Amino acid sequence: MLIKIMDILAGLKMTIVSGVFLLCAIICMVSGIESPIDPAWGAVIISGIPLFYLALDRLIFEKWVSSALLITIAMIASLAIGEIFAAAEVAWIMALGALLEDWTVERAKKGLKNLIELTPQTGRLIYEKNGKKQEKIISVDEIKIDDEVTIDDKLLENTDIKKISKVKVKGNIYPEGNNFSVNLNIKCILTLVCSISLKDVEYNIDINVNEIIGENDDILEENNKIINNSIDLIPIIWQNIILEVPLKVVSPDIEVKNINGDGWRFITDEEVVEKEIDPRLEKLKEFLGE
Repeated sequence: MLIKIMDILAGLKMTIVSGVFLLCAIICMVSGIESPIDPAWGAVIISGIPLFYLALDRLIFEKWVSSALLITIAMIASLAIGEIFAAAEVAWIMALGALLEDWTVERAKKGLKNLIELTPQTGRLIYEKNGKKQEKIISVDEIKIDDEVTIDDKLLENTDIKKISKVKVKGNIYPEGNNFSVNLNIKCILTLVCSISLKDVEYNIDINVNEIIGENDDILEENNKIINNSIDLIPIIWQNIILEVPLKVVSPDIEVKNINGDGWRFITDEEVVEKEIDPRLEKLKEFLGE
């Protein structure tokens, strides 16, 4: 009940009434009219009581010395020295400030709510059917990726990859404000050159990609991946694949012992002949117990 009364006194209507009392006090003060009861008392009671209650509530229950407590002390001090108008003025200004603060917060919440509502709830799915590109509007929650993609052979130029096949991509993509969250699993087979035999070797890749990308991303601008709220995943897929290419690869079927050249050959561990130990290192051998 008490809280409800305080809310009424601190509301817009009662703050206006308090302002009217304060205005009457100013008129009386300027014109020299003497009143049995100073109109400023109306502003002190209407705006001062909620301020006093708020100060005590924060001090006792929240252990917080707030600005309301400081203003209350100033108001009580003004009343103690007989400056009723000063006390009313302080109380009314504080009440008006609280109303403006509440109005600003509510406006900010409303603006934030409207901004959240601007988040797209649907997306456009572009797919191929019977060799033709088609579009379908689906819910954002349904934007999932599960398809085989084709990497342009031009991208393989100046790389160690001779061929790339069976590029299988799974995952999802969804908007986060002005950004996009991309979560992908990429599987593919790369055809590389064996570092020893120079024959083709198949190299399997299985990687997970988690990226937050936005319209101002330098990589996006370079590859033109965002166009009219659409995103091209091929550059993302290709960049992550190229990072997985090893510096060298050796065919698992190669027999090292049969590889030789002019004045050289590969030797196995069994073929390593223990050389005579340098006499200067004999003592070290004894020290190591070998």
